[in-house]
Amino acid sequence: MLDRSVFLDLVDEVMAEGRAEHVPLDRRGPQCQIMAVGDDDRVLQILAGPGSGKTENLVWRILFELLVRGTPSDRVLVTTFTRKAATELQLRLVDRADAVLARARARGLGPDTVPDPHVHDLRLGTLHSLCDSLLAEFDRKYQEEGTELIDEHETTVRLARSYRFALGFSTTAARPRGPVNDALDVPELVAL
Repeated sequence: MLDRSVFLDLVDEVMAEGRAEHVPLDRRGPQCQIMAVGDDDRVLQILAGPGSGKTENLVWRILFELLVRGTPSDRVLVTTFTRKAATELQLRLVDRADAVLARARARGLGPDTVPDPHVHDLRLGTLHSLCDSLLAEFDRKYQEEGTELIDEHETTVRLARSYRFALGFSTTAARPRGPVNDALDVPELVAL
């Protein structure tokens, strides 16, 4: 496991790369407190506006857990609300992990001191994607039946494909437009 102060020094170095205006981390400040949650801390809630650094703090928090606390990466679950956020988090996590390892190697710290955190082994995704992968992993019936989660757009496509002609949908000029054509032109109705 990596020493807390060495980890924070490495974070400082990575954050300073390419930024002339970087202010070193205040070891007693809120950013370090977010990164270094202790044994007795159970819930971490970050309330801040867009662009304030929530994702960056979460990335460092995850790396702290892996590198300083020594938690195996396959024992960490990180969830987001959107695919975009999950993708951004995964990309940034890989980038920051690589940067920390590069800075550690430049300091002469080998794999025995700063091991690879194996960030690709984390369970990271949206609530829905994580539930789907856990069900597929642990529920044989779910897997055998090929059950899959579908989103709003897929639901619309499936309903339209299955019931549109039965409900009067028309694609030809010889047949007048049916009520389903009119309903499918209203996004609010399609969403229902």
